[in-house]
Amino acid sequence: IEYNNVPDYLTDYVNCLNKGLDVNNFSQDLKNEINNLKKFTNKYQKKLQYSYKDINTGFHIGFNENTKVFAASTTKAPLAIYTYKLADENKVNLDKEYTYTKNYYADGTGIIKNNKVNTNYSLRDLTKYSVTYSDNIAYLMISDIVSKKDASNYTNSSITTNASSPS
Repeated sequence: IEYNNVPDYLTDYVNCLNKGLDVNNFSQDLKNEINNLKKFTNKYQKKLQYSYKDINTGFHIGFNENTKVFAASTTKAPLAIYTYKLADENKVNLDKEYTYTKNYYADGTGIIKNNKVNTNYSLRDLTKYSVTYSDNIAYLMISDIVSKKDASNYTNSSITTNASSPS
């Protein structure tokens, strides 16, 4: 990578990209964290799958990469993105409030479950909680406001469009 006038705080990063990344040069702390991650993943053999590859350095780490597993909260971020797209198009109002009723209660992650039923939340806050806290109740409430199917179609078309666009 060629660079001019790169701020000092980015110089090390750019130099790393130019040299590539050698796992053997990781600090012992980082090597320990990678080993902890491996121990954790081995504990949940059939319930966990991940893959990470740094496209700049080629560093790769993965577990059960070709195994299909339940994807859990992976639909929350695309629904949030689609919600903001609709807000940009003035099709939804992020400041409109919606009431958390008992029919939205869900176990698992989130902070709304710790609050009183009949509390009002703006669509903006629901979206934030859905992504920031992986809040299941917020996700369910948004799902009644914004079509999950339309969000999925939007996400799939965006991925296809971006994947086929020349860089």
